[in-house]
Order: sequence, then structure tokens, then C-alpha cells
Amino acid sequence: MSSNVEADPFFQLLTDALRAGPGSPQWRQALSKLRADGPEADEYRLLCEAREHLASGNSFRSVRAGPEFTRKLFQNLNEHAGQRRPVSAATIVAIGSALVILGVLGIVAYLLTRGGQAGRNEIEDLAGNYFSANGPSASFEGGVPEGWRIIGELPLDFSNGLRAGASAQKSRYSGGGVVIAEPLSAAGPFEVQALVAAPPGADAGVVEVFVSDSSDFSQDRATSPREVVWLLKGNRPAVVVNGQSQVAGAPVEGTVRVRIAVGRDVAIVNADGTGKPLWSGVHGLAPEQPRYVGVRFIRGELDKGGSAIIQSIRVQRKAGAAGGAS
Repeated sequence: MSSNVEADPFFQLLTDALRAGPGSPQWRQALSKLRADGPEADEYRLLCEAREHLASGNSFRSVRAGPEFTRKLFQNLNEHAGQRRPVSAATIVAIGSALVILGVLGIVAYLLTRGGQAGRNEIEDLAGNYFSANGPSASFEGGVPEGWRIIGELPLDFSNGLRAGASAQKSRYSGGGVVIAEPLSAAGPFEVQALVAAPPGADAGVVEVFVSDSSDFSQDRATSPREVVWLLKGNRPAVVVNGQSQVAGAPVEGTVRVRIAVGRDVAIVNADGTGKPLWSGVHGLAPEQPRYVGVRFIRGELDKGGSAIIQSIRVQRKAGAAGGAS
């Protein structure tokens, strides 16, 4: 071994530490110079590697552990194995966050399951209602019926039923229709029935039977933010709920009887005469807001064909149910 290496005080300190064994003053002093802290199970290897590094690959006499080395080493290992390492705050936060996320996911899954079952039950209850009490109605003969008001900018033709008039607007689409002047209460179920004569061609624009929870209809298209809509474009019927298309029906011809049953949270739309719903589900209308029933036409600049005709519309309620808005 090089005399320079043996003369190195740190080299001598490492040699003394390895001889004295774990827990000795020499051991602790050598470790403090190598690193601040670390697993004591690796200390022997750490000191040996440091000493070999200082030796720079030259041969030197082996350093034998002192008589107390093995006993002290295993004693230290046993003591640390019995000690419980403290859990860091970051670990606690991570575990807590994971538990919260799992809890939220469980609650959401439960609510979705319960909500779906509740929706199905409400739809079955709504379908079982018998609507016999007459509400607002209109036959559209010669003018705006009493208890109804006009909405939108598209002109309307009241001769021999209600149809869309000629539009003088330059905008791509314009709409117009009629809606009940006094809204219905959301507390009790009701049904809207409308007789609609389908137009002969596909370029006739759109006719719609709707239920809304707002009296604020846009000036250009006569639409409101939240609605349940049965519509007919050409001879193709569809259902739209809150602006989202739900289902498209088979082509229709002649006069169609449209029926929209509305409960507090769900609705059923039927327009094929078979008794099988075209659509049923959660309607998304505000639970406490009164309901506005109406019909309208929407035409674009390319819709030059004849208009569909709304022959009549009426509202029926369950006997004993609330009438006007609460």
C-alpha cells in the first residue's frame, strides 16, 4: 500500500471504524464525513467502498473486523427492524386523496344506478296516467286563438289550420309559432296532443310541437333554452331534448297525432299511433318552473315547399291535478 494512502487521516479513520464495528465512536465519525444519514444496514459496505477508493487499486493488508463487530452489527439491525418508520405527511395526504376519490366514485355509481331506476319508475307511472281533464286548446281557424300568443318572426297563416307563411327575412333560418299565454304547473302531469298534417315535399321546413320551461323565446327562431320537442322535417319525425337529438322515427304520411306526456322529471313522446313510445326519458326541464306548450315552424332560405299544417292542439291533465302555474 502506498505510504501516502496510509498516512491519510481519513483512510486511518475508515480502518479504525471497520475494526471497531457499528455504533462505535470511530464508526459514527467516519459516517458523518461520508453522508448525513442513511440506512445503517449499508454502512459497512459504504465504509469499505470508501476505503477501497482511497487505496486506488493498490494492494494492502486486509482489515479484519474487531471482536465486537459482528455482535454490534446484528444488534443494530435488530433494533432498527423493530422500529416503525414514521409515515410522512405526503404519504398520508396521498392515501387520504385516494380514499376520497374512491368514495366519490362509489357515490356517483350509486346515484346513477338509483337515478336510472327512479327514471324508469317515473316513466312507468306517467304512462299509466289517464288524462281526462281538459286544458288549453286551439283549432286555428281564422286567427290567434284565445289564451294563446304569437312568438318569433316567421309570419303565420291561420286559414284552414295553422301553417308557416312566406318569410321575407334574409337570415338563413327564421321561426314563428304560438304558445299558451298562461303556463301550466310543473306539479301535476299533463299531456299535449296535436294533429299535424305532413307536407308533401322534403323542402317544407320544420314543424315542431314543444314543451318548454321558459317564456323567453328568441325573436328569430321562437326557441327557448330547455325544451322537449317532437319535430317533423319533410316526412321524417324526430325527438329533440334540450337541443340534443334523441331519436329519429320512421317516415310518416298524412295526418299524425302527436302526444307528449310530461311529468315532473320525465316525458314520453308518441307519434306513430301504435302506443309504443317514440322516446321516453328525463326531460331536463327545471323542476320548479312552469311549463309552456306550443307549436312552431322553422324555415330556411332554401325551404320553398308547402308548409305542414297544424290542425289542432290541446292540453289534457290528470283529473284533480293542478291547473295553472303554481
